[in-house]
Amino acid sequence: MEFLPLLQSIGGSDNPLLDSRLIVARALRRYQNAIQWIESELKPDTRIADTLQGLSDEGRMFLFRSGPLRSYVDRICSLLYSTVENDRQLANEWHGRLASIVIKASDESSGAKDETNRLSQIGFDISNPLSDPYPVVVSSWDPPVSNSWSESAELDALFNEYMALGVGVERCALRSMNSAQKQMIEKSIAFLFQLEPTAAYDVVLNVRHFCLFDYSRWPSMSDSDYREVGQSVSSHLVPNACFISGYSLAAFNRCAESIYHEALHKKLSNLFVTDSIVSDDFDTSVAPSFLSYWNKNTEWNSNLWGFDRALYAFHVYAHLFVFYGAAIETGQDEILGKQWSLNRHHVSRERADAIGSWLRQEGWDHLGESGRELVNVLSSTLHN
Repeated sequence: MEFLPLLQSIGGSDNPLLDSRLIVARALRRYQNAIQWIESELKPDTRIADTLQGLSDEGRMFLFRSGPLRSYVDRICSLLYSTVENDRQLANEWHGRLASIVIKASDESSGAKDETNRLSQIGFDISNPLSDPYPVVVSSWDPPVSNSWSESAELDALFNEYMALGVGVERCALRSMNSAQKQMIEKSIAFLFQLEPTAAYDVVLNVRHFCLFDYSRWPSMSDSDYREVGQSVSSHLVPNACFISGYSLAAFNRCAESIYHEALHKKLSNLFVTDSIVSDDFDTSVAPSFLSYWNKNTEWNSNLWGFDRALYAFHVYAHLFVFYGAAIETGQDEILGKQWSLNRHHVSRERADAIGSWLRQEGWDHLGESGRELVNVLSSTLHN
């Protein structure tokens, strides 16, 4: 089996279910269409659908890679589908927030010399880049520096709302990365580009922020103290952001796998936005669960996975099997560690095989047409 061509094919083959360039472009269009639908429902005084068209392609791409802005659109749509009294008024309020930001982003009279400066002035985080320049800039999270609206403050709020209580044995919070940790991510992204650029595109196109998370009481702890937290985590409720532990950032091989792993979750999240990954009548309450026998069951992290979590894991492990195969095949395992690479290569196939078999036996009726095609394509890489 030749793994480097396989890695190329699952990242840049012009297949709309595999190529992040195509996936992200479709996701951006879906969010723009969602805003048009929102405004057809709300009929607000301030409409932003036309304002968005006044931005450059790069400006629109930047805005819709921002996790907080996506979350605004998601929240408004959810409120409009709700039958709860007053939710429509809440949708109007959230639309007002979104409109305020988009209008400022398009205001050429603001005095900013260009679009990137204008976005920075209104609170978007462009000052801590880890990878490619605007608009495909991946930033590290740092605390907000003012009391006005900021992307970093909104991201912190999303983490606290949806994730803080579920990523470790005790409540967690975001904290700034130090320079060594930022350099570790930069080095990992550079390694992905060196191994196969399409693997790096999976990261830089699908991820807007990498964030360091820790126990909320971290200021009173030593960095060497043990933390019972996930090595890296993400949630579809916090779009385009990945959260990495200090443990993963302390070693290059762990960091490289973690950022690729979490970016693949974001890639699949974008596919959920654009394609029929699960069936039209999908219901989490009746969909089967998968027992991840390799994980310890804990109060904060069950090893009995819901259907969507199992599908996300299958997507990651199939990619990791090919990723490590390509590293071994090209001699890049010297950088990651030969034994580490060989072990992760075998483990990834074992786990992808287990979940893939379960999906076929137990979950096939719960997948949509695109979801079945995706499972078929990725399964074929395991035994090509």
